[in-house]
Amino acid sequence: MEARFVELARTRMSDEDFFEEVFISYIQYLYKNPKRNTFVKDLSRIRQGFNENDLHTQHHLRDKIEAVLYRYNNLEKETAIADKIEMKRRIERLEEKLEELVARLG
Repeated sequence: MEARFVELARTRMSDEDFFEEVFISYIQYLYKNPKRNTFVKDLSRIRQGFNENDLHTQHHLRDKIEAVLYRYNNLEKETAIADKIEMKRRIERLEEKLEELVARLG
């Protein structure tokens, strides 16, 4: 995370862009690998325990399911802002390319 800050600190990037880049880097640092597979595996384990008539799983079924879905929901919320920033950047780049094309043709 610090490496990205140091890398960008000496650029002529605007303060807002600098903040967004460091923020995105931070989110990627926290969630390097998409952990969505972990949630699928966790829910799969609960399903397996349920189908194998595991008493502990059956007794705590609601709590186990809610815990997995709650963690997944939190991950989605925490990464949504970074996703929005990245999409905004992509849109800006596409608009710039479109303006360049219009200028060339016009």
